[in-house]
Amino acid sequence: MRQQKNPLDEAGSRTCPQRLTRDQQAAFITCADRGIVVASGDAVEEIPGIQVLGKTDPVGAGDTVVSAITAALEVVKSFVAARLANIAATVTVRKLQQTGTATPAEMLAIVRAGLYI
Repeated sequence: MRQQKNPLDEAGSRTCPQRLTRDQQAAFITCADRGIVVASGDAVEEIPGIQVLGKTDPVGAGDTVVSAITAALEVVKSFVAARLANIAATVTVRKLQQTGTATPAEMLAIVRAGLYI
């Protein structure tokens, strides 16, 4: 079995801090079902993905992540925004053969069900 690379290896570990120095903004690297890497200020954190059992439809998950991060950044810090984006994507990938959307109630249900800590 081939070992997956850590998203912080190579380009990620060098690019995020350099970009932050230039732009003074958070950088997000999506890693599919493995989660999101966030670099903000001097901190870099890997936000793990949420394991989803059963069939999934990943179409639109990336769009959901970008939308959720954008909306959340208005009121919370970048690391919390990434966690909320993972929750939103978890809702959308469970919606098979349809355009996935994540309502606040659906996101809260994921948290209450203990699917995300």
